[in-house]
Amino acid sequence: MKDNKMNKIIMKMEDMEKFCGFLNLDFKALEPNKQEQMLNCFQKVVDDRIEETNKAAEETPKTNLKNYVVMEFESYNERRYSRPWIAMIKDGKFDFNTRVGYYSGNHGEAGALIISEPKENIIYAYGHKDNRGNGGFVNYGKFIDGNFVKCDKAGRTEE
Repeated sequence: MKDNKMNKIIMKMEDMEKFCGFLNLDFKALEPNKQEQMLNCFQKVVDDRIEETNKAAEETPKTNLKNYVVMEFESYNERRYSRPWIAMIKDGKFDFNTRVGYYSGNHGEAGALIISEPKENIIYAYGHKDNRGNGGFVNYGKFIDGNFVKCDKAGRTEE
């Protein structure tokens, strides 16, 4: 335990020597109490910076994602199935006019259904139409605290 603490002190002193070099100061030439004051000041600056970084990370929305993969698909028969799709629900209806995502594969090929820049509490619908009428699906989901959660068309989640 003492060795670990001593290593941290040595690392702090080495960092302080580098820092003093930027200020054109000779850290080793300073009196011991001045060295200790500088180390304490340096540690406070580092601690404050860590606290600021942690606080900023807490305040950043968790859905600050560029892309989110909703579902992956194997290759499929393009004559039978539509290309997988995704849309936003607006006023209780599918809004295909606002582009919210895309399918990464070509029609009939394997790929992923992706939401671009997802937003909290927006209801997304996604699906895959079966032109024969018996194998397609439509699912709904939304982001809550950065997690994609399945819900119904009205946004009610299962609890």
